[in-house]
Amino acid sequence: MEQRKNKISPKKDLSDKKLPWWVELLFVQIGLPDKWLAKFLKTNKNIREICKNEKKALITFIFFILALGYFQPVINQSKTKLRCQKNVISYIKENQLSSFNEEIATIYAINYCSGGNDIESLIIDKD
Repeated sequence: MEQRKNKISPKKDLSDKKLPWWVELLFVQIGLPDKWLAKFLKTNKNIREICKNEKKALITFIFFILALGYFQPVINQSKTKLRCQKNVISYIKENQLSSFNEEIATIYAINYCSGGNDIESLIIDKD
C-alpha cells in the first residue's frame, strides 16, 4: 500500500487570510467600490512613508496645532473684552456722560466689562 504524504505548503492561501474589520465593514458589508479600496490602500501606504521620513516636521505641526487649540479660548476671550471696551467707550462718548478724557473712559470701560457697574453710577449722576 502506498502511503500518502500530507503536503503542507509554506505559502498561505490568499483566501484563508482574514480581512481587516474596516475592509469587511466598508467594502464587503456596505458595498463600496473596489477601486476605492485600492486608492485608499495606496494613500495609506504613502502616508506611512511620509510619517516615517518626516517625523520632525510632523511633530512640529502637531505641536503647533495643539498650541493653537490651547490658546484659542484665551484669544477669543481677549477679543470679546476688547470689543466690549470699545462699545462702552463709544457709549460714554456718544452720551457724554461726563467730561472724560480717553484714559478715564478706558478705565470705566475695563471696569464695566470686568463685571463692575460704575457706568450705572455715571448715568444716575447725569440725571
